[in-house]
Amino acid sequence: MCLWQLTDKDSQLKGFVRIPIYMTMVEGDILEIEAKAYVVPDMTVPILLGEDYQQSYELGVTCNREEGTHIFFGQHKHQIRAVPVKRTKDFGRLRQSVYLVGQYIQHQFHQRNKGKKHHHKVKFGIDEKTVRAAADYLLKPHESKPIKVKGQLEKIVNG
Repeated sequence: MCLWQLTDKDSQLKGFVRIPIYMTMVEGDILEIEAKAYVVPDMTVPILLGEDYQQSYELGVTCNREEGTHIFFGQHKHQIRAVPVKRTKDFGRLRQSVYLVGQYIQHQFHQRNKGKKHHHKVKFGIDEKTVRAAADYLLKPHESKPIKVKGQLEKIVNG
């Protein structure tokens, strides 16, 4: 398992634990949830809850300028106020190349998704049914003007 994002490149797993996590809800109640975690010495963060944790508890985030950011649990009413945390003293140990790897992976996902969308369009003939503006137009509020379009408008209108 590659742990370079969390530690330096020489770190190894020391074990696996189940630990309780206590959170104070917006209402003041305390919620206890169990998390499964790997023990990794000298991590740059005290604990990292991954995608499996987020999916298990169906975590979501709401952002509101007046009320702040909150984390919620699926369809439940429980909400936790999200607060920013400062970087630990070990953050400087994180290799800069980690960021480049992350950007490369995001680029790969983007390219793969573009390919999937293209194949989906070809398979279902979506481009044949798409009508687009021939050029960019800027319309002011309450304004109308004729716009040239590209596409198979006759096929859609007639049938």
